[in-house]
Amino acid sequence: MKFFGLGLIIIFFFATTGPLSADKVYTWTDKDGNLHITDQPPPKSAKVRNVIKYKPKSEKEILENQRQQRMWINAAERKRKLEDAQNAELEAQKAAEEAKIKRSKADAAVKEAKEYIDTHDRNQYMRRAHKYEMKKKASEAEAAVDQANAAAEKARKAAEKAKRAEEGLNDIHN
Repeated sequence: MKFFGLGLIIIFFFATTGPLSADKVYTWTDKDGNLHITDQPPPKSAKVRNVIKYKPKSEKEILENQRQQRMWINAAERKRKLEDAQNAELEAQKAAEEAKIKRSKADAAVKEAKEYIDTHDRNQYMRRAHKYEMKKKASEAEAAVDQANAAAEKARKAAEKAKRAEEGLNDIHN
């Protein structure tokens, strides 16, 4: 949708600034159904759809149109940068929340693994009988800590991106 509006502005820009040498522009369809847009009158057998009378613009009008178009383009760019900054901020908030959740899960997994190992590592028999489970709990806790660290890094990068987007927005306002 953003690009559609910007595309219309660009098309309008070229349509209003390009010099037209014709006083009239004809839109007509030939016998094969092909649409033609020309500055020459259509043949008698053609079906005329539209005739647009062209009035050349003065230099002042052209300059005013160009000024307005620059204003619209700048406004569209500001709007896009504002949306980018807002989206980056939302991503940063989501990433921070996800990191917080994963950190609490990691802490719980480490605590659970430590408690399991402490209760099952009291004597040689218990160590042998629960060796696999103790390794599994320690491995799960380590994986949870790794996930929490990755989520924290993702949150840090998202916060940096949001900061850069905000700085870009501030550059436009200054």
